[in-house]
Formats: sequence, structure tokens, C-alpha cells
Amino acid sequence: MIILTGASGYIGSFFRKENNKKILCYSLKRRKNSVKIDDYINLPKAKIIIYLSDLSDIDEYSKLDTIKLKNMIKKTKLILDKNKFKKVIYISSNVLLKKKNRRNTNYIFYKKTIEKFVLKNRGIVFRISTIVGNPIKKNTLMYKIINDKQKMKYINKTFEKELLHIKDFIRLIKLASTKTNTFGIFGVTSEKPFLVRDLYSYFNNDINKNNLNLDNKLKNNKHIKKTRNIFKWKPIYNGKLLLDNI
Repeated sequence: MIILTGASGYIGSFFRKENNKKILCYSLKRRKNSVKIDDYINLPKAKIIIYLSDLSDIDEYSKLDTIKLKNMIKKTKLILDKNKFKKVIYISSNVLLKKKNRRNTNYIFYKKTIEKFVLKNRGIVFRISTIVGNPIKKNTLMYKIINDKQKMKYINKTFEKELLHIKDFIRLIKLASTKTNTFGIFGVTSEKPFLVRDLYSYFNNDINKNNLNLDNKLKNNKHIKKTRNIFKWKPIYNGKLLLDNI
């Protein structure tokens, strides 16, 4: 049996929609095609756990004092205890691939600590780029680019954004669930990053979409290269195809 936590979250909700009988979805809230549970510590034993129940809002980590942060780490470790699950698939962020990080230090510390715990128990860590799909997740940069045009004028449009379509990621997780002897950190993103100014132009009809340059090439990254070699996986959604499906 495969267990998935965080079924009421953005990624988890797409798994619920599939209604895949091989993956039993758990949620702290009552949701269709999922099992409501009061606490993830009470999960039943399973061969694999897909852990999607970390705090999704990075800013929430900055509100945690030292004691609350340590308690959250302790609880996550208890949920992911190796005696309960033979395999852990943990979702992290490609923010951790960067040598210099300006992101919330609590967030970085939490993710790195749990990553080490998962790797120690021969689990899989996916460091993913920004997940997109239809519908788009609210209160994100991509949501603002598409819907919140007034605020976008205050956002720096010159930096690069890596995206990953939810359908490609779900396909990768399914492949990972069959790799019982595979473990390590794997970077995951689409093949083509985007300049934010190009994304803004694309969704706000500033230029003809057919003339927009979406041929930026992904910089060579050993973690991402390893992902494609180990899992025999390539993202289907790239460039214009990816943007047309969000």
C-alpha cells in the first residue's frame, strides 16, 4: 500500500482527482477521495509514504520560534519513522539547490534537517521548482502574473523562473514509487526556464504569443540530470505547451 499525506493541499488535490486506488490519500480535512485523519502520527503502516503535508506557505516558517520549529521537526520525524514506512518520498524545494539563499532561514533549516533524516533512511527527496497546473495555486507569483495585473508592476520582471507542470510531477512520483532500491536527492523542473517579463507578456497579451521567445535552455545541473537518468523521466510540458496548460 502507498500512503499520501496532505491530500487537501495543492499537489495532493491533483492525486485525489485521479482517484488512484493504489494510492490511499489522507487529509486533516474532510475531502472527497481521501481519508480524514486527526493526526498523521496515527497513519497505518505502509510500504511507501508520499509526504506532502509540510507547511506550504514559506512565510509561515518565519513566524516559528526556536521551540516551535524544533517541535515541528520532531513531529515530522516521528511521522516518517523508518519502522513504519519502508520507503519515504519527500517533497522539498529547489531553493535548497542554490548556494546563496535569501529565503527564510527557518524554512531552509527545516527542509535540510528533514532531508537528512529521509536520506539516512534511504528515502527519496525531490527538490522541485514552482508547481503549476489548472487551476493555478492562489497567492503565488504565477497567480499574480496571470490574474493580479495591478500588483505586477511592483514585481521584478527581469529574473528567471523555473516551472514544473503538476502532471509531469505526478508521473515522476508514480515512477519513484516503483524504485524500491533508489534513494538520494533529485532536482525536478521543466527543460526550459522563463524570464518573468516573458511570462507577464505572455499572459497579458503585451506581444504576439507566437513571437515570444520561450527557448531558454536549462543550465546544466547534476541533480536534475540524475533525476532523468535514474527514473527515465522527462517533462512533457515545456515552453508554450506548459503555459497553455495552466
